[in-house]
Amino acid sequence: MTPQDCIQHFVTEHPIEAAKLLGGITVTAAPVAVAVPLLGALGFGAVGAAGGSLAATIQASIGPVAAKSLFAILQSAGAGGIGMAAVKTAILAAGGAMTAGPVHTLLQCLSSNDTAT
Repeated sequence: MTPQDCIQHFVTEHPIEAAKLLGGITVTAAPVAVAVPLLGALGFGAVGAAGGSLAATIQASIGPVAAKSLFAILQSAGAGGIGMAAVKTAILAAGGAMTAGPVHTLLQCLSSNDTAT
């Protein structure tokens, strides 16, 4: 089986794994492109928690925000601050985790056919 055959077989027989692989590659290739809309959807924006958002609801329920807390890190990231480094790292880790299983499955096919030319 050629490498192209392995890839075609992988995509056909494991469509969910193939989607995870594509998603993981996309996430790791552009973590900020994932982080900014995600933070915005949660309500972490440039000027604070957006009214009526999940972030605003959480902030109202926790009271004063502790420095270096998860909420503070997400708010910093939403505002484009130092917290973005932590968010990017978390996204990269998630992307790596998403790709681990699919890559293993694909490599099994490729390695079992390493004598094919």
